[in-house]
Amino acid sequence: VLQKRLFDDGYWVFYDASQRTAPRSLVEYLAAEHVTVVYEPRRALDIDQVLAARGLVRPFVAMVPSFSGIPAFVRGTSRLATLPGMLRNTSMHGFADCAPPFDSPKLPMYMIWHLRYRHDPVHCWLRASLEAVVAPSLSAAKRDLEPG
Repeated sequence: VLQKRLFDDGYWVFYDASQRTAPRSLVEYLAAEHVTVVYEPRRALDIDQVLAARGLVRPFVAMVPSFSGIPAFVRGTSRLATLPGMLRNTSMHGFADCAPPFDSPKLPMYMIWHLRYRHDPVHCWLRASLEAVVAPSLSAAKRDLEPG
């Protein structure tokens, strides 16, 4: 399997601004109810591993198998969801967000393909097209990713 790093994202805390304000401290953040994504088999997000290494745990009230399930559990509540920032432009559009109140890991995003497609003309075109679209899209998205 071959890979190429396309960009890095970061974690952001999403919340319903009609129900609460941004968490101002780690204590306030950890005291809130949280919603998260859990991959099978029960693999937590990197951010939870970072917190666990510090002896900290977020209280989860809902765990869903994909990011698209998060908004229904956050909207109209005081819950928090700490997710990749690029989701601000898609499934988390309309939610307020802020940086986490602690240092969090970067989220590298990769393009991955099998070695057998390394020289395949159509696959080469697809990879080149993806790279051509990602760069300008990221420039525009970075402007939108400032806390709002």
